[in-house]
Amino acid sequence: MSTTGRHHPLYVAQTRVFVSSERYPRQEISKIVAEVNIYENLGLPYITGRLVIIDSANASNAVHFQGQERVNIIVLDSEANPIMNKEFICMGIDFGQKVGDDKSGFSVKLVEEHALLSNSTRFSKTYEGKPDAICNTICSEQLGVAVEPKGSPVQSDMRVVFPFTTSPLEAANWMAARCTNNNGHPFYFYSTMVDNSLQLADISTLLGETPFNNGDPYIFGTTSNKGAGQEEDWGILSKKITNYTINNNEDTLLAMARNVYGGYYNFIDTYEYGGEEVIYDLPTTLDNLPKSNGSTKYNYDPDFSIGRPYHDGQNTYTTQVVTRKLFDDKFSFLEEETVDKHLYKAQSRAIYGFLDQQPINITVPGISFGFNKLGKKMDIYIQKDIPPEEKSNINSVRDKKRSGEYLIQKIMYTIFSNRLTATITATKTDTDPSLGSEKLNQN
Repeated sequence: MSTTGRHHPLYVAQTRVFVSSERYPRQEISKIVAEVNIYENLGLPYITGRLVIIDSANASNAVHFQGQERVNIIVLDSEANPIMNKEFICMGIDFGQKVGDDKSGFSVKLVEEHALLSNSTRFSKTYEGKPDAICNTICSEQLGVAVEPKGSPVQSDMRVVFPFTTSPLEAANWMAARCTNNNGHPFYFYSTMVDNSLQLADISTLLGETPFNNGDPYIFGTTSNKGAGQEEDWGILSKKITNYTINNNEDTLLAMARNVYGGYYNFIDTYEYGGEEVIYDLPTTLDNLPKSNGSTKYNYDPDFSIGRPYHDGQNTYTTQVVTRKLFDDKFSFLEEETVDKHLYKAQSRAIYGFLDQQPINITVPGISFGFNKLGKKMDIYIQKDIPPEEKSNINSVRDKKRSGEYLIQKIMYTIFSNRLTATITATKTDTDPSLGSEKLNQN
């Protein structure tokens, strides 16, 4: 990619891409890389990426990708300081096209090394300890990557035997999904751009943190201090939401299919107690989540009734066989002291589904946003769907439904012509308590 000297919150100074292999020496291909995409996801313990290459220099012969190369991406700011330096492994080419006698294009898929190493590893071993500690031990021993916990799971020490058919990340994901806090809230297991360790974070801990831009929100609106023939202020541009979309949202039937609102669970103890039925309902679990936006209720109306409130109905009937006293001295993976602790599994799955109920997608300048925001909260300001009066203050035109504190779940970084943007998928679990108090104006 070419160098640009523009001092702008969307532009980096330079993006350099290097490829190395045992088949040929390390080579720089920056000038033929048209686009770089990097994907972070709160639900995945690895980062993926993509290079779009326009080849007019016979790179397919000099640097022939075959899914067995190391790719190093370095991004420099306007002062030529590296703001991102990340190594990936090439997974292969997923698209290629000849566009003329002198040019062709192709797309190269990238992934972090520990994800590929996991796919080529099968192991069988017994581990003991709390599920977060076992998750860390598996990743450290099998993949050379540590797991950094945020929050402590309530589950007791256990003994787990993994069969030889299991890969390390499958086993680690298995243990991460077993973790809940004492309110039944789940843990996310994920990888970030700025930490060599994987993260295992309690959702209550993430939602309880202060937004990284507290009091200085990213804004989607007509706010501007630009005069005729002038450029907008850097501070405004750096916090400006350039694109805002809502995809599938508030999908009640999908939430029911995911057993979000309520359901029967039958835990069958084959050793002593037989089947024990428990009923899960959403409000009990939601009440213990941090209330980021001040609402006494989350984005669920427990008073709405279709003959019964959603949480008083049962969306599904789930049966799970649970062992007891498989080992004399420790619990096994499926065992718990009481049926109430088994219920944490149902609560955890429900919260996972509930957090996908209100996603939004926004695009912001990548330089000011940075590469260290996955799993953090951000403050967002959306203007109402009415033209603001000239003398209206910023609070009078604030959209109370869409504005507020959001948890960042996914980020796609895109570098095109040295223009760096971050497209964010974020979710908001509760709303402004004064929402609904305004009069409807349809003029």
